[in-house]
Amino acid sequence: MMDSRFIKEMKLVVDQHFRVKDLNDFLKECIDEKVLENSSWGENTLQLHYMLGGTSPYIYQLSAFTELLILALDIIDDLTDQDNVHKPWMQVPHTIALNASVAILIAALGEISKLKEQHSDLPLPLTGEINTFLTMAANGQHEDIVNQSIETEEDYLRLIQTKSAPLLAISCYMGYSAVKHCEQSTKDKINEMVLHWSIAAQIHNDVNDLIRFDIKNDFLDKKRTFPVLYLLSECSERFPIFQDYYQGRVTREYFLSQKEAVIQQILQSGCVEYCKVVQGLYYNEIERIMSSIPGDPQWKKKFMERAFSAYK
Repeated sequence: MMDSRFIKEMKLVVDQHFRVKDLNDFLKECIDEKVLENSSWGENTLQLHYMLGGTSPYIYQLSAFTELLILALDIIDDLTDQDNVHKPWMQVPHTIALNASVAILIAALGEISKLKEQHSDLPLPLTGEINTFLTMAANGQHEDIVNQSIETEEDYLRLIQTKSAPLLAISCYMGYSAVKHCEQSTKDKINEMVLHWSIAAQIHNDVNDLIRFDIKNDFLDKKRTFPVLYLLSECSERFPIFQDYYQGRVTREYFLSQKEAVIQQILQSGCVEYCKVVQGLYYNEIERIMSSIPGDPQWKKKFMERAFSAYK
């Protein structure tokens, strides 16, 4: 479960900024949803901070701000993709959800800026740096929406590094920026690790999504994710239905009617195994980089076990 201190700080921000009861209640409902998801973005901030020897008295606030930033971006992402329809922000008119996402994003950035203004002598995150990550993610989000530039695995890996990596980078930046003595070389290694982490995580998510045949299935939306690219390029002769669907030779209804056969073909294609091998290569790079980052061994172990156990 999410640390109760994060939840307390997140809801405190809501109470400080949003006096309109409906909006206040709705934002707290969204926070409660993130708690149910067992969101770990704030843990990235907290554990990395302690791993690097940080002792900031504001680390729980910073971790909560991380969670609020990602919550706002999650709402925007779901509104854009029109998926995760069971989420509370997808159960209200989109105008309300969009306003809420912008509101909580601005409030979180405001609190980060205010903290730095109040404690200018302390190492704390800068909103300018966070905005750099956010604009990078916005560029990647646009490419993902258009999804026309994805033809090869290299294209897709580049997209991940512009869309997903900045979000992980924010969660890490919020932790290391509050460490008193953090060498630039350490920051560079963390940012390099984040690139590999984002790819391993996205491939993991892509594989999990592959055999879902609900509204979020990437196949149904004709998205070109990492495993889909494999199926389209390596399996077109053995399993032509994938190319047939993507090129419009068969309808969505027909494709759905073949659900069981399609799932079997995916499992027989070697696609899942291939993705796991590639994921493992990126995990090996993560391990290599992490081993070169100085830090408390116990906190490093906690960080590695929590953040990367799914990718081994």
